Amino acid sequence: MNLEAELAAQYASASQVDMDSELRIRDAAELFAALESNDMVTRLSVLEALAEDPTGALALGGTNGRDLIDVLRSELQCTLASEMRLTLIAALSAMPDDVRVTQSLEQIWFLSDDTNERLSVITRLSHTADPSIKAHLEQSLLGIDSDRAQMIANVWSASALDSSAIRLRLNLAAQQPSGAVPSLETETGLWLKELGGTFSQQCRETLELDTSSTVRQLAACWEQLDHESRAWLLELAKQHESPELQAITRLAMEDKELQLEAIRASATMTGQFTAQLEQFANHPDPQMQAAAITAGASGDNRSRALRSYARTVRIAAIRQLGDDDQATLIQLLHDQDWRIRSASADRLSQFGARAKEAVKPLLEHDQLEIRMAASRIYASEFDLTMTHSA
Repeated sequence: MNLEAELAAQYASASQVDMDSELRIRDAAELFAALESNDMVTRLSVLEALAEDPTGALALGGTNGRDLIDVLRSELQCTLASEMRLTLIAALSAMPDDVRVTQSLEQIWFLSDDTNERLSVITRLSHTADPSIKAHLEQSLLGIDSDRAQMIANVWSASALDSSAIRLRLNLAAQQPSGAVPSLETETGLWLKELGGTFSQQCRETLELDTSSTVRQLAACWEQLDHESRAWLLELAKQHESPELQAITRLAMEDKELQLEAIRASATMTGQFTAQLEQFANHPDPQMQAAAITAGASGDNRSRALRSYARTVRIAAIRQLGDDDQATLIQLLHDQDWRIRSASADRLSQFGARAKEAVKPLLEHDQLEIRMAASRIYASEFDLTMTHSA
């Protein structure tokens, strides 16, 4: 048989063993003795040879009522060393179909906490014809343990007999997805489940490949989406200026957890959310007020915002002031808060020569801070002129 030559090669490759050493196995008794030897190099050499080609060893048969599978299973139960266990698992996985092999590998898959051990058995299990094992693997694939699901997905090929749920999870969990993905239109429920599940990120990335269809389909399922999915859908619609953006923004404004993002999204839709923005401009949360002012709330709300105790609200209002508000902006250059002075100077700098002329008297002001703010407006206007001339 070829087992002797294979064992000799494996054994000679070990650093602890002399190159002239040979391991001769003539019957099952000697094989089992080698597998149960206290010499770790001997055991590893035999196991590695079995994993490569178990045919010769199996031809030796058994002894004392035990066969090779019995010995491997027994050794696996009493072995704790990681390297030895992985080699034992590889040898056991190389054995032909046998209910005992399947049971041992299945126990490792479901009970072991070692990722390497689970990786060692999943390829063999995924090709097992036993329907009960396939059912158990399907449960793991569709479960919340992402590591196990990914292991299965990477070795399990979808077939025409697999359900839509299986095919979808396989494509989401596998490192290299393959096969047809159930459509969002026909399997909306499955996609909604995945959006709120273990592979939500992969689900979103897949759906983003067809943005227009995704936004249209999911906008109609808004009430069934969790918070994270709603926030993602709103952002997706905003980035791609989807036709459904207005409707999604309106729905998001009714969700307290999404109102801030909805307000920001409304800035691109002038005049569509005037009433809502005016209402949010009076919100107790300064962040909401600032967002509403930035998005377009105007009139009395903006004037009130300039007197707010919250700096963020005041700065948001300053950035919305126009050319006709230069007198107000110049007055704000006298503010005690340097950030207010800076925001006012930035805004005035955008009004060109007229602003430059208006702040000219401040260049001689007694306070250094005000002179600096006025000089900043002059410098910005000069740079703008030079750039334009160039």
